[in-house]
Amino acid sequence: MRLLAELEDAEAALKPVADNPDGVLRVEMHGAQARLIVLPRIQEFHRRYPRLELILTSGDRFVDLVGEGVDCALRSGAPADSSLVARKLAEMPQTICASPAYLESAGYPRHPDELHKHQVVNFFSGNNAVDSTLDVIVDGRSRLSRSVAGSRSTMPRPMWRVLVRDAA
Repeated sequence: MRLLAELEDAEAALKPVADNPDGVLRVEMHGAQARLIVLPRIQEFHRRYPRLELILTSGDRFVDLVGEGVDCALRSGAPADSSLVARKLAEMPQTICASPAYLESAGYPRHPDELHKHQVVNFFSGNNAVDSTLDVIVDGRSRLSRSVAGSRSTMPRPMWRVLVRDAA
């Protein structure tokens, strides 16, 4: 019982620190995440946690979180290191676009079945340079999957297939 009481005392002593953290917090993220998600909310963060010094780094390279002393990272996808703790924060929908010049030369896809004829330019960083699948929602009704070659591949892979009807 004494040990339990001491544990409760320790938790009570740490509660003010947890409610009002103090010190330096180093957060790594991609530039688009910083610009579109974090920076617009930075004043709100500082009002809520006035004793925290926030150091934001953004880049497009693989970061060794432990080796570089990063406390937290915002990333898309699953962590490459299974020993890291990850939590889903949000969905980040993306839009597929094509230039008028590309559509003029390759043709405008009128139906999902025509997508296999088209090339995809994908963004890859050091931690996702492997083959993966790109899911695409078309008109909110059909879901497509695109097998995507990693950045180490030299050949584009225009392989689309319809996955699910009425995906919501």
